[in-house]
Amino acid sequence: MAEGQPGASRKSRVVPDPPRGFTGPRRLGRSSLVLTVGGAVLAVVAGVAFFTFYVGVQSGSMRWVRNLWLPPLAGLVLTVLFHEGTHGLAYRYFGYDIEYGVSWNGFYTAAPGQLHGKLESIAIAAAPLVLVTPVGVAYLFAPIQPLAQVGLYLLVLNTAGSIADLEQIGRLLALPRETLLCDGDQTYIYLPVEAA
Repeated sequence: MAEGQPGASRKSRVVPDPPRGFTGPRRLGRSSLVLTVGGAVLAVVAGVAFFTFYVGVQSGSMRWVRNLWLPPLAGLVLTVLFHEGTHGLAYRYFGYDIEYGVSWNGFYTAAPGQLHGKLESIAIAAAPLVLVTPVGVAYLFAPIQPLAQVGLYLLVLNTAGSIADLEQIGRLLALPRETLLCDGDQTYIYLPVEAA
């Protein structure tokens, strides 16, 4: 998740006053129903799609690892590292100082107390889905079965885990282009005065 989370460090709770010509800050908000149902739907769709692709790529040579817990565990660890790391790279690309953390609802990457634009925020939120997916697909072609299976778990978990990013993108698309955001205990938005 690209945005700051409840339980984040005290530093990340500081949200600046609105710049001249903007109102706010106000919370962007989240829908628990969208996150829960959307995450489950994405997991099923991604699981079926990527497993079908995996079977096609590995046809004839597919064998499951004896240690059934190893590929899912490795996939989970790589998903967290790649997903949040990709958010971090995107933030850095745009010149922000970042913070990684863990809260009651998961891992997060944030640029606490720093205002960033709507289009930057969309790019930062989309980065893991856009950049980690090709890495996972490349893993599916690995001739070593455990690596291919790690790729399968990476793809499914990253896709399902992107539901919060996709929801944020959906909410941002409905806002004016000039909207500013700031990571605090949640994501806050600043709307241009003429749009408020």
